Amino acid sequence: DGNFVRNPITGLIEGPQAPGASRNPFGLIDLNFPAYGNPRTLEIRDSKTLSFKGAYETNFELDLSGADTSIRTNLRAGFDFATYTIRRHNNSLPWDTDPFSDVYGFASPYLTDTALTSLLSFLEEPATPFQGAVWAQSRFSYNTIVFSPGLRFDFFNPNTVQAPLSRQTVNAVVDGLQNNEDATMKFQVSPRIGISYPITTRSNFRVNFAMMFKMPDFNILFDNAYGDAQRGNQLFGNPNIEPQKVIVYDLGYEAAIADGVFIDVSAFYRDVFNQSGVTFVPAVPSSYILYTVQEYGNVRGLEFSLAKGRTRGDNFFGRINYTLQRAVGTASSPSSNYGTLIGQADPYTGEARDNPLTEFVLSYDRTHSFNATAGVFWGNDEGPTLGGIHLLENTAADFTVLYASGLPFTRVNERGQQEGEFNANRFPAAFNTEFKLSRSVLMRELLGDFAGNTRLELYAIVSNVFNTTGPVSFYTTSGSPDQNNTSLNRGIGEFPANDYYAESIDARPETFSNAQFDTYGRRYYNPYADINLDGVSTQAERYESYKRFIATIQSFRGNYDTPRT
Repeated sequence: DGNFVRNPITGLIEGPQAPGASRNPFGLIDLNFPAYGNPRTLEIRDSKTLSFKGAYETNFELDLSGADTSIRTNLRAGFDFATYTIRRHNNSLPWDTDPFSDVYGFASPYLTDTALTSLLSFLEEPATPFQGAVWAQSRFSYNTIVFSPGLRFDFFNPNTVQAPLSRQTVNAVVDGLQNNEDATMKFQVSPRIGISYPITTRSNFRVNFAMMFKMPDFNILFDNAYGDAQRGNQLFGNPNIEPQKVIVYDLGYEAAIADGVFIDVSAFYRDVFNQSGVTFVPAVPSSYILYTVQEYGNVRGLEFSLAKGRTRGDNFFGRINYTLQRAVGTASSPSSNYGTLIGQADPYTGEARDNPLTEFVLSYDRTHSFNATAGVFWGNDEGPTLGGIHLLENTAADFTVLYASGLPFTRVNERGQQEGEFNANRFPAAFNTEFKLSRSVLMRELLGDFAGNTRLELYAIVSNVFNTTGPVSFYTTSGSPDQNNTSLNRGIGEFPANDYYAESIDARPETFSNAQFDTYGRRYYNPYADINLDGVSTQAERYESYKRFIATIQSFRGNYDTPRT
């Protein structure tokens, strides 16, 4: 078979996973139970990090001329520095003579042309980026007002050459590496400030602003950054990609509304600029996709918390938290629009689709999140007594309720083509309950003073107390938790009409024809698809076995909540 060739790494004859004769318990001859070949991807990753951190902190008072009260001051300053050594060997078609491969930091077995010595030498070196930051944060307290300004300087150096602009052939990549400049150092000065001041003796208002610097993950920079585009639809890294700029605003109010009872209300707004995404590059002979900076995200919301702690004579505690949030943008992840760019043409215009230009709800958006905990705790020599013994001392019992609205998803048809708007549908809401009972034992009471304050905690947790087992996810092709309308919905006509025989009969040529055997000469006949065990597996019997397979898959209830544990 031309699909099976010698792997240059293992030296073995390999190929893609392929169906064939197997003794699977459903008699299926498909990729649910591949008989030959191997999984597609071979990958080795290796990374090392060397980091240095330092900080200094001091407290002092500033005396203002003519002022009765000095300004209590806290000053902290420090630095962070890290250097990385990153290697990768990836081959997503290890049996192919012209695979999708990416190697850096290792010797490549795929580039054998002696004219490519410079490229081979370059790729044998690992990626060695480094980054660091210098920061200072102060806190000024005057009477009851707290003012906290800060400043942070971040920098990142890819420490490598820019990716080639032209990559249609390996030689073009070599020329680009020889002529390109180094990828530029990225840096940002990020101010941040916080102000907190009281409204009453038991309530406080705060305002915070922060700007943050964030580089994309290293795989976006270095993976396949120096590959050629002779094979289409490849996704190339970009060592010169710009950092994300995140701006955060926060307003909050907190107050003690009773002894041991606190309330906190906050509003947050976060902009993510320079978010990593993908760009389609039309080129000859093959177009390709490149990681670039072109996406945008925004998260905004309100959060409400009510908490009650233990007080003298009151062993009950609890907390309620509710978050209302909306996360929108043009990409849920750096590569989420890859399928859009290489997929089918727009069904309405017939033209190739491009990246979304308008915001849509992102895949991690949860509009409502709620959790509540209520419990009781008895400390040492506390709790109910029996014969002078505190049976429940150092024991806690708490009950937690969790609720979150469903995550969004994009509906697709049976061919994987998008139907409707991005993330216009929602998975079911998530609901869970949990009960925890714990008791801590002071080891000093059992082993003597040498055990110090060491404690042993024994606990039991019951998850999903009410045993709710409703759906928590759907197949995006159907909106159903049980049926995907594709592999789980085959008709009898999709199965070969010919019968499969357990053995050859000289007088019946159909029992030993080529149709009875797979590529390697093994009979397709499987007794698990021979319902009446007469030595013949018919189309109808194989279809009934397939339905048994579907029933088994659905019985696992993978899209439903886990029962009580």
